[in-house]
Amino acid sequence: MDLIFVLAGGMLLGVLHSFDPDHLAAMTSLVHPGATRRNALRAGLLWGIGHSLVLCSLVLLLIWFGFAIRPILETGFEVKDL
Repeated sequence: MDLIFVLAGGMLLGVLHSFDPDHLAAMTSLVHPGATRRNALRAGLLWGIGHSLVLCSLVLLLIWFGFAIRPILETGFEVKDL
């Protein structure tokens, strides 16, 4: 059950991140004025899949090579009480 929450949280953060100004500007440059909504959706979908594949590949490589976060750094990745 915890894994589902982690994955859902990661997905939500990824979607929110995709609406950052730098990403919107990058996507806008890929869609020219004469493009259809279908082409714009296709470009955005491929962009997102590409990002996800790179990230997943990197994580799998880190797991494969046994990368571990040092205990002294772990506290920096923890979510503090808000």
